[in-house]
Amino acid sequence: MNKAKNCRYRSWILGPNCQNLLQISKVSNVYVCDINKYRLTPLKRSISVISLDSPSEVFTNKEIDAVIIATPIKTHYTLAKKSIVSKKHVLIEKPMTTSVKESEDLIALAEKYKKIIMVGHTFIYSETVKKIKQIVTKKTLAKYTILIARV
Repeated sequence: MNKAKNCRYRSWILGPNCQNLLQISKVSNVYVCDINKYRLTPLKRSISVISLDSPSEVFTNKEIDAVIIATPIKTHYTLAKKSIVSKKHVLIEKPMTTSVKESEDLIALAEKYKKIIMVGHTFIYSETVKKIKQIVTKKTLAKYTILIARV
């Protein structure tokens, strides 16, 4: 993973939290792709992103170094595979794929192409995690060892 610190990522795509990417100094452009163009309209109004019309534009665009896949689970494997073969690093929202075999295939492919592949486990925007943070911050729990929440 240290390898990523030395890379200059020009672009990311297919992620719901694009505004966070724009805060990273090594990110200069954020591209967003959605087959439903209407979903992009509010995003394009609120932050500076470049929109693309189809995933094939992602794979052929040489300016894009890395891809965030936040799509229905059944599409994860195909999109990640095409991204890696197109020489792009990949972050896939959980779950990674629909099967262990697909996940193992992607890991092997990433190693072959010397690309980073990661699975996102971010819950910080979920209402459950926000409530847990509120409880912990206010110290309303007397003493606890572990706190587990299912969303």
